[in-house]
Amino acid sequence: MKRYLMIIILMFIFSCDNGHKGMLYYPEYEEEVYSVPDNGVIKMQFFNENEGWIVVNGRVYRTEDGCLTWEMVTPDTGVHVSRAYFVDMGHGWCYERYGKIYYYNGEGWELSIDTGDTISDGGGIKFYDGEEGWCMINYHRLWHYYGGKWDTVIGFPSGYGPFSGLEPVGRGEVFISNFMTFAPPVVIHYKNGVFQIDTIPCDTIGFGYSRFLPYIGFSSPDDGWGIGMRGNYPYLGHIYRYRNGEWELYMLMNYCFPIFMEILAPDNGWIALIGNWDEFEEFYYEEIIMHWNGRGWNIYFIPTEGKVYSCFVTEEYLYLGANDGHIIRINIENWR
Repeated sequence: MKRYLMIIILMFIFSCDNGHKGMLYYPEYEEEVYSVPDNGVIKMQFFNENEGWIVVNGRVYRTEDGCLTWEMVTPDTGVHVSRAYFVDMGHGWCYERYGKIYYYNGEGWELSIDTGDTISDGGGIKFYDGEEGWCMINYHRLWHYYGGKWDTVIGFPSGYGPFSGLEPVGRGEVFISNFMTFAPPVVIHYKNGVFQIDTIPCDTIGFGYSRFLPYIGFSSPDDGWGIGMRGNYPYLGHIYRYRNGEWELYMLMNYCFPIFMEILAPDNGWIALIGNWDEFEEFYYEEIIMHWNGRGWNIYFIPTEGKVYSCFVTEEYLYLGANDGHIIRINIENWR
């Protein structure tokens, strides 16, 4: 399926008190649509044009031919996988809803640890490299992998969760953001045994409402971003910037629900949001892709008819996971 749109540059409504704004683009692009073996929210990870992994409906699949065919490689019959992270096509980890973490060695899965926690979806799993990684179990428990084994991190702060955003930035160093709270959101910075709790500045519109900060991304330990929202009408989206140890509210957005953030480099960051447009008392859901080029956020409008609920990005491609059993792939090399 092909869709071509004339490029239109408009001033966009994304702004905040400190004057940061974005430019809205309707890009010209060609999309490729591929089927996946199941319906539901697709959690994706791709390494190049041909190789990648997905988790959908509790099953793990891999492709080596650019999404044309998929091989199911779920650990065991009856295991419902919540999240997975792969360092390459031959090594990766996943965890399932009853707290077991499995390791993929290139030929099959083996049990890495049974944490004993019963979970529904958990907070995430991510590795700094093939030797060190982190996993949030049941949103409140942080596990650390190093030296070939998992250990729970002692002294994790209580009373601030649940947590979901998880971003390793160096050896023994990780940032963790909260998923939902009735207070201003926080980011916990853990480095070599020491926890630091940063309260995130938030808008003052309304009171007593939930605030979400589900996604964070860093290009270095001193340069990062966060994307969240306020969980009540008018559903204000928030973009935060982290520099030199401090967080600032960078941009506010109307009617936006974040689903993805990845910072690939100081001048190459990506955000995906679902835009909710209220027109004549009806909501229209479309995809909004934002790209940080080192100077500002460019904003790309992608009509998807409200079917996309997940995203992944590489240097060449944007992957959108549709809940009707499809992946949409768009070449983004000419977007930057």
